[in-house]
Amino acid sequence: MRDGRCVTGHVKSFDDRYVTVGSSRLDRKDVVRVTDRPDVADHDPIYSGRSSWSDPERSEPNKYEHVQLELKGGATRTCRKFSATEAEAMCDGTRIEKTQVARGYYIRLAPASDWEHYAFHENVTILAPRTWFDNAFFPRIKVLLYDEALPQENSKVECKVQ
Repeated sequence: MRDGRCVTGHVKSFDDRYVTVGSSRLDRKDVVRVTDRPDVADHDPIYSGRSSWSDPERSEPNKYEHVQLELKGGATRTCRKFSATEAEAMCDGTRIEKTQVARGYYIRLAPASDWEHYAFHENVTILAPRTWFDNAFFPRIKVLLYDEALPQENSKVECKVQ
């Protein structure tokens, strides 16, 4: 949350204005990040409520994920190997100045379903399709991390208030 609190629980619903986590109804404008991890790490967000160049910079995509850059000229670059500094990005060995980037997205595996969590917990992963074919056919989601038209919030996201 923008006030430093972390709210944990199952995401029950979301729309343009609200995210419901457990029994808490949260105004989306107050939500900084939603993740399916037990922490607020920069890796694997499923929603970002801010525009931050440092978020793709610290995203660390793995072999199932990538970063997608929309350039101001209209081109789109899909980056399997990605790194960035404050001034530029390296996309599969090609240098791209930050000033050329309009938007940056994190493309990741869709969050696991309740059934998949159960299958992993019970060690019956043969019944969970995510493990078949090394995740090759599992759906991906596109998470906007950076939009040059919005105010930048580059501070590290962490839980400050318990």
